[in-house]
Amino acid sequence: MSNQFVNYSQAQTAKFVRLSNALLAQTDSFAASSLKATRALMADSAAAAKKLGEVKDVAGLMALQQQFAQPYLATAKSLTKSAIAAGEALKAEFSGVAEENVAEFKATFGETLDKAVKSAPESVQTAVASAKTSAAKVEEALDVASKNAKQITDDFVKASIAAVESATQAAIATAAASTKKATA
Repeated sequence: MSNQFVNYSQAQTAKFVRLSNALLAQTDSFAASSLKATRALMADSAAAAKKLGEVKDVAGLMALQQQFAQPYLATAKSLTKSAIAAGEALKAEFSGVAEENVAEFKATFGETLDKAVKSAPESVQTAVASAKTSAAKVEEALDVASKNAKQITDDFVKASIAAVESATQAAIATAAASTKKATA
């Protein structure tokens, strides 16, 4: 029994380390993306400030606004996609660990029931068989719930990406339209 506890403890520790490493890797990736974006935005801002001094009229100001709006929006879109990708990677890792835990539980529960059947008197075997049937039903329910949760998460991520892309395109279109009006 103590070996089982040690093995279980080691397996859970390994999973914790795996999840921690995944979290750190995604945090590192997102931080690198953010730093890169910040550098680009600082360079764009410096260029915009320099060109602002050269603007002579409202049309020139509007053209400058359009010129610099698009890179800012593209950067925001890129950062959002990076955050979503990090979240997707973490979701996949956590889902993998959860599935492993469910599989281990199923195996352990089945083994425990088999041992109980072997050591139980015949009068109790009907109850044990009933417990096995119940366990199979619970297993089916867990599988269905797991599949549904994955589908909902996937749908949410796809909808989030589509919303970000749509909002970015709308903002670019709005900036372009306001520039055309100002220069017309």
